[in-house]
Amino acid sequence: MTLHANVTDVAGDLVSGDTNVIVHQSLLYGGIRSLSYVGKQGEAQPFEVVVLDWNSNPAANQNVTVKFVERQWFSVQKQDQQGQLSWVTSVKEIPVGQKTLVTDKDGKAQVSFVPAHGGVYKAIVTVKDPKSNTQQASAYSWVSSDQYIAWRQSNDRSFSLIADKECIHPGKRPIS
Repeated sequence: MTLHANVTDVAGDLVSGDTNVIVHQSLLYGGIRSLSYVGKQGEAQPFEVVVLDWNSNPAANQNVTVKFVERQWFSVQKQDQQGQLSWVTSVKEIPVGQKTLVTDKDGKAQVSFVPAHGGVYKAIVTVKDPKSNTQQASAYSWVSSDQYIAWRQSNDRSFSLIADKECIHPGKRPIS
């Protein structure tokens, strides 16, 4: 968090100052990483969880919840007033499972789930501190399948030409 202050003294002079302060949302921080970023339908997708305190020390015996969601992408092409097509994409997160675990003496735990079909999956770890503040982190896993998977479509396969002159004649050099 950054704090700014402006004060005008009796002579009308402005004095300014600012400072940065770290504001923690929780006494504990959870993290999660995929141990296999690309997986296969019907096979376990493993993740590693860690819980740390403000000083990056492991937090042993912490209850954490890991929720697994499938991210389903819906993409359609829309045409603008100039006739140019672009992708418009939305995503729906569908819960596919949840597990509760306890961290070991090193503040770590492992968890996995078995995806029923291919797609993009997200594992979300939630940790609650003694004051009931929660913190979340997430990691992705991409799962292959022998079926069609609707991946997110992006608009990075095209570009727009912007002319620097009103009229350009092919084969002729521009007059400076």
